[in-house]
Amino acid sequence: MSVCFTSKSHGVFVERRGDQFHRRGVEHANCGYASPEDGGQGVYLRWWAEGNSIVAENDRYGIHPGFYFADGGRFGIATSVAELQTMSAASTLDDAAMAVFLRLGYYLGNDTPFQQIRAVPPGCRLVWSGNKVQLSNVRPCDPPKLLDISRQEASSKYGRLFQESVESLHRNGTSGVPLSGGQDSRHILLALMEAGKTPDFTVTLESPCPRPGTDAQIASELARRLSLPHTVVAQTPDRLGRELRKNELTGFCADEHAWFLPMLQFYAEHGIQHSWDGIAGDILSSGIYLEGKPLALFRSCRLEELADFFLMEEGYLQKSLGSELYDRWNRNLARRRLVTELERHVSAPNPVASFLFWNRVRRELALAPWGLLAQQSTVLAPFLNDRVFDFLMSLPAEIMIDQKFHMDTMRHMYPWMPDVPFDSDPKGATLEKSATTRRFCRELATYAVVPARRQKLVNRSFLLPPFNERICRSNFWHKSAGCPFPNHCAAATRKSPRQRHVCNMLTVG
Repeated sequence: MSVCFTSKSHGVFVERRGDQFHRRGVEHANCGYASPEDGGQGVYLRWWAEGNSIVAENDRYGIHPGFYFADGGRFGIATSVAELQTMSAASTLDDAAMAVFLRLGYYLGNDTPFQQIRAVPPGCRLVWSGNKVQLSNVRPCDPPKLLDISRQEASSKYGRLFQESVESLHRNGTSGVPLSGGQDSRHILLALMEAGKTPDFTVTLESPCPRPGTDAQIASELARRLSLPHTVVAQTPDRLGRELRKNELTGFCADEHAWFLPMLQFYAEHGIQHSWDGIAGDILSSGIYLEGKPLALFRSCRLEELADFFLMEEGYLQKSLGSELYDRWNRNLARRRLVTELERHVSAPNPVASFLFWNRVRRELALAPWGLLAQQSTVLAPFLNDRVFDFLMSLPAEIMIDQKFHMDTMRHMYPWMPDVPFDSDPKGATLEKSATTRRFCRELATYAVVPARRQKLVNRSFLLPPFNERICRSNFWHKSAGCPFPNHCAAATRKSPRQRHVCNMLTVG
């Protein structure tokens, strides 16, 4: 069965002409979910017309994608930057935002590619009444009060709060848990089973190139030990097609997630109504990125050095961009914008988690569940429960710095859980077939030479003559699997995953 997905993005655009208001688009929208049983918590964006005004509200984290445009007597709001840009014809680029995105792969704060389009702030009530936008109840990302608590007490309370969150979110209907080899999805699955709410499906996607892993093997073993049905969904060979479709569904605001599209197909074929998502679990409780340098730089307020750490090396960016655009979207511009954002998180109990949640999680990772999977299913996110989030954000970073806090919590809360490892080892992964790589070469080369796409964004001499090297870079583990261009593999392995990701997106974005 093959399903063709059309974007379910929504938007409304209003233009005032004298005393008349002209609207087009969806005047009333209610996207995402809110849980009335739990005080209206959830991930949502909604708007409606009140006379000649437009009123909008969103969730306390601003997790659900939402963007607005305001220019005098014109206003628009939509779930996609691309749709809002089409309606508004906004064209002035935000150079600082672009400079950051090309290096991090996501936008900061409420930035978008366009100066006149902003992301709807967290926990916001927005009212447009004909000539201006009024924002109220905006939730700042102010640091919570640091808790004085032992590690054991923190682990016990975390376990209880999360179990209650899962139970409060459970809904009747066909449900699925996308199961990886990591901690977040496993915690959700264990909590469901503890509550006697076994999901109808556990599903694992094959790890995508260029980051192979053993998620499928680990998840399959876990499901077997728990006597649960489990399906491994293969990556489709149309890598370019998935990348282009992902760009459309995420409004060109993320440099990843194309690998997730086969899951959307599986959910559609099996009529899965509710999907559980572990978004933010690793940032909030696993101590990810806390080791070594980032936390020390935050603590000592060496923010320019920290900005360079996050931005990493320039890699192929200078060669891949046209020279004028590389100068325009330069590293110094990106550094200044990033330092401004880092300053907002310095005093947080866990500044690394705070920065990453309000930026990478909110502006990029959220686009997978609510830009892609929400096309088919209601996505439930138990780590975003108010009490779970506020508690974890209040814990000192030192509690999690050994990266065992989340695992220890699960073992304490669910002593019956199978002893299945969490790590995903790329050395044991199934390698991508060289035929898939060659297909990607052919399709990308064809796509790149279409006259309509001969624009100035990408330096074409970077893409075509040394094209082989870039394909090997995106397939850098596969020399032994019949890589068609083995002479370039050694150089390719020296580039970081983020550099490979950015370059891959530049070639197809």
